[in-house]
Amino acid sequence: MHSERNPPHGFGQADLVALVLSTLSDLHPGAVGLPAVELGSSLDRDLGFDSLGRMELLLRLEAAAGLALPEDTLAHAETVADLWQAVGRGRARSSASASAAPVVHAALASGPGVFPRGV
Repeated sequence: MHSERNPPHGFGQADLVALVLSTLSDLHPGAVGLPAVELGSSLDRDLGFDSLGRMELLLRLEAAAGLALPEDTLAHAETVADLWQAVGRGRARSSASASAAPVVHAALASGPGVFPRGV
């Protein structure tokens, strides 16, 4: 596991915690008293991420860290610490794979089964 003093790709634990909190805030606009985000926080039980919220979080994490997370991250990450471990196992994204994230994000935002032209 990577330490905070030597974060992979310049993305540290504090960045991850801030990203999780920002995503949580965006998913619950106007909510008062959002839970504290810590490495040991459970994504569903403590923070209330449902499956779509987790997908949004992973897309944002890949974009922010500039990484492609391991394929099993969505299914196996239960805590913020699990996400940190996934960051450590992630691989740098090529320019081609980096440009795919906005397409996926746009498709998710458009609703189920709706994809931009040419996808």
